[in-house]
Amino acid sequence: MNKEIKKIYAYNISNVDKELTFYELLTLGGTCEHWAGIYGSIGESLGYHTKLVQFPTGEIQLNKNKKILTSHVFAVWSNDDGYVILDQKKIFAFHFGAQSDEEIIEAINGKQK
Repeated sequence: MNKEIKKIYAYNISNVDKELTFYELLTLGGTCEHWAGIYGSIGESLGYHTKLVQFPTGEIQLNKNKKILTSHVFAVWSNDDGYVILDQKKIFAFHFGAQSDEEIIEAINGKQK
């Protein structure tokens, strides 16, 4: 899935605070908030519990008179087996009780030891 996301992901800070359609997001790019929202919607449609996580990262001086606060947003999908963090172009999977990356991959693929 990481490879597929990297094919379509485009970051574009100039679209901050703009509402974008899915098509606009794909063609113009968006911020972490746009992508997290899409990931959250996809997770909900697949039946996962979803949550968007936002935290402050600092501030940017736009010009001599204006600063903006910055933050980062990512999506989390979960079910009884574990959870997945979808953060921009990366996906991190965690399986409850897994001891290794191989066990996580096996769990995601539906295999059991």
